[in-house]
This record gives sequence, structure tokens and C-alpha cells, in this order.
Amino acid sequence: MANKTNIGLVAWAKEWLGRPYWYGTCCYKCTASLLASKTAQYPTHYTEARKARYQQDIKNGESCADCIGLMKGYLWEKDGKSVYDGNTDVNTTGLYNRATIKGLIGSMPEVPGLIVYKSGHVGVYEGNGSVIEAKGFANGIIRSRLTDTAWTHWIAFPWISYEGYESLITPGAGGFPYTAKVVTNSTPLNIWTNASKKASLAQVPKGDTLTVTGYAETAGWYKVTKNGVSGVSDGQYLLRMDEPPTEPEPEEPGCVLLVDGFRGGPLRSETAMNLMGELASAGYSVTVRAKEPGEAV
Repeated sequence: MANKTNIGLVAWAKEWLGRPYWYGTCCYKCTASLLASKTAQYPTHYTEARKARYQQDIKNGESCADCIGLMKGYLWEKDGKSVYDGNTDVNTTGLYNRATIKGLIGSMPEVPGLIVYKSGHVGVYEGNGSVIEAKGFANGIIRSRLTDTAWTHWIAFPWISYEGYESLITPGAGGFPYTAKVVTNSTPLNIWTNASKKASLAQVPKGDTLTVTGYAETAGWYKVTKNGVSGVSDGQYLLRMDEPPTEPEPEEPGCVLLVDGFRGGPLRSETAMNLMGELASAGYSVTVRAKEPGEAV
């Protein structure tokens, strides 16, 4: 798209802060005809319970968008008018699949105008840990912190330029190939022919490793290989080995209070000691034992 840039996308998104969210819209004027059209198209989103709010948006002369519509609206804007382009009319999954430069959210470079993605939702990364997103009917278009939402991936928007940031978003930014550890709950990880999961080529036990070679066609899935077998696997069960592991929080020390044979607690140690003195002075038989591993404090 001519003259469409990452900085321009961020500026566009800022202009839309505070505007209402209408599902299936791309920075359109709120009108009665638009409401009728979208109600017929998406009846589960345009319910009777929401009708009054939509009508108020029309009365207020508002304009509206949904999450990916905020981005498509920027692409389609030309001389103050919206010019539809079927080539870029994709949903969130379609955007992920069309993007050639993307990565896990933990590897996102500090580049304004990247798209942050999770299944079914996208936002515009503003920079400095801030995101602008159309976050549903109740919230509208808002600014949020990157850490407020469980984003899984970042994407370089395919139809704009990132002039001056090219070195940070090279096609190799995903870092392929790399070694990943299987982190399923208990069962082995399947290597499938594709994400439909109809044909398993091999299984990799929990705790074992495999090689991740690239992005699969389906969002959240990766091309993998193990012992000469190549296919795709679900990315939620893969932990990149050069990423720091998540350390479990240390277990809170504590103890269990036994009063006349009845169990109380578990309690934090300081609390138990205070109660023990008070109950003993009142004539109760009180003993204390250390809490068992896994008992809540």
C-alpha cells in the first residue's frame, strides 16, 4: 500500500481511541443502514439488548470499528474515503497466515506499528509497552498495557512499510530453526501432517526435544522435525529452549493448628503462633504441626 507505514498506523489508531466497537466494521460511519446490514449479517452480535447503545452511537454521529477493522480501515483510507480492497480483507487468522514476518510475543522487538495477536483478536502495538485495541462492545477502542492481554504472537503488518526498522523485523526474526522442549501435561506431543489432526506421523514424549523449523499455515502451529520425521505441532506445547523457564513461586511456609483434636488452618506460621498462645491461655489443648506440601496457606 502506497505511503502506508507503521508510524502512520499508530497515528491512525490513536485517532480512533474512545470510538465504539461494532463487530464486522472497518472504521465506518455509524448509520441506521449500517446497523441494519450488520444485524442481518451478525445477529448474535447485534442483539436486541445492545440496540439502544448502537442507536445512541448513530445519534452521536460516531464512527466504529472492530479489532482488525481498525487496521483495515487504515489500509483502505484514501483521501478521506474508504476504498475497499478485497486482497487485504482478512480476519485475524487470515492476517496471521498471510504474514511472513512474525514471532512469539516474548521475542517481539520494540517497533511501533507491529500487530499483537492471540486467537480471535489483534491490537496495534504503540510502543513502550502500550497497545491500542478495539476490545469488544463493552470497552470500545482503548489503550491498554501489553501485559494486560495474553497475546501469543507479534506480526509485521504485511501491507505497510517499516522504514527504519527493517533490521529489527527481518524474515529471520522468528529465529528458525531452534530447539524446543515438549511441555504437554502428561501425554506425548503428536507431529501431525497438518493442523486438522487427522494423521499423526510421530509422537514425542513430554520433556523430550524437537526442532522447530518455521511457522505452519495455521495460526499458533509450527513446522517441526524429529528423528527425520517432519510435520506440524501445536505451539502451546512447545517451549523454546533459549527462553528462560518460568520459575514456580516459592511455597509459603506455614503450619496446621490442632485445637482439642480438631484441625484448623493451614495458617501462616506467624498467625498460628499468635493463636496458639491465646487458645492455650483459654484452656484449650493446642498443638502445631508443619503443613504438608501442597496445603494452601
